Amino acid sequence: MRLAECSDTIVFGPQSLLATYERAGRLKVMSWPLEGPESGPSLIRSKGRHLSPAAERLMALFES
Repeated sequence: MRLAECSDTIVFGPQSLLATYERAGRLKVMSWPLEGPESGPSLIRSKGRHLSPAAERLMALFES
């Protein structure tokens, strides 16, 4: 999570775990648009940092 906070790294993990960091105001959780396991997969990224162009394009795929 520290890497996601200080870079444009996007982390994939269980929604229940990633939501802890979002509630703390540290990171932003985005829903995972594909069907997955019952654990509720999500993506997490830095809340206040701009993403690289490549990361922006990846996130655009998930937000549509």
